[in-house]
Amino acid sequence: MNRRGQGFPSSHEVLALPALREKTKKTTPGLGPASVWTGVGRRSKIIGQRRPVVGIAEDIAERERAQAAARTKYLDGLVGREDEVWRQTEELIDTKNPARYDEAIQLLRDLKDLSTRTGQAVRFKTRLGQLRDRHARKPSLLRRIDDAGLR
Repeated sequence: MNRRGQGFPSSHEVLALPALREKTKKTTPGLGPASVWTGVGRRSKIIGQRRPVVGIAEDIAERERAQAAARTKYLDGLVGREDEVWRQTEELIDTKNPARYDEAIQLLRDLKDLSTRTGQAVRFKTRLGQLRDRHARKPSLLRRIDDAGLR
């Protein structure tokens, strides 16, 4: 159990998992194969069943790998369609609907990530600067661009 006594690993335990990986391979005597010694004096417990903290880390790592693979596949699908995505972005912005600005910002993030992968970062910054100039009278949009770290 963690400090709160809830049986879930605390966030510092989950973050420390790479350092604990070797220690967690040791099964605690008398607790059965489903319980694993975490190296910090306690067993991990998830939703009423014993589960190694390492299993949680592996699940998290697998989910992150799957998300990264899906993101890569998505960005690969945008290669060669950059101008179309820029047009979509402009159309979303032209609606003057702040809710649609969020969609435009996500497309801009995609374009930035794609430009970084393809070595076109300078071109992205130039086009983003032009977009900012065209929409200089839309403070909500400009704030969202800045908040998203798109500079």
